[in-house]
Amino acid sequence: MVKSVRKLKPKPIRYFYLNGNHHKVLRISRAEDIIVAWDYENKKRVSYIWSITKQNMQKAFTVNEVVKIFGRDRWSIHTFIEEGKIRRPKQTYSLENGNPGKFLFSEDDLRDLHSYLLTVHRGRPRKDGAITQGKVMTRAELEAMMKHETILYTKDKAGDFVPVWKQPDW
Repeated sequence: MVKSVRKLKPKPIRYFYLNGNHHKVLRISRAEDIIVAWDYENKKRVSYIWSITKQNMQKAFTVNEVVKIFGRDRWSIHTFIEEGKIRRPKQTYSLENGNPGKFLFSEDDLRDLHSYLLTVHRGRPRKDGAITQGKVMTRAELEAMMKHETILYTKDKAGDFVPVWKQPDW
């Protein structure tokens, strides 16, 4: 008896950034090459050409996705926002009653968060004032995770895993 192989469908796009504004997808028609979305900044429904939007849009990340990418807990992310350590990400609201919703991080927000995490010292302060970083990924690893690219690791002679980059296959 042969097992059936199931392919996972890609996760549908729900939120995205275009020209600095965050949007919620209302409808995508690939046959008409059109996307209808809600523009939270201008508080109106907008239509774009899907093929052009797909090339120019940035992915929007929820707090849960940011937690998975950086390996921090959600309360530390909220603390960074409340203390002003990182720029406050844009927030959604309910289209029915206007109640505030979730935070949406752009790719630029994730880069800013990464830059901030590089300056955070782990443990007690050192006498010489130098910074001992915790486990923070490299910028290249962050870019690969944002674009859902494959990261390959190899073990070196010391037993450490080192990222090995490969040209993406088109």
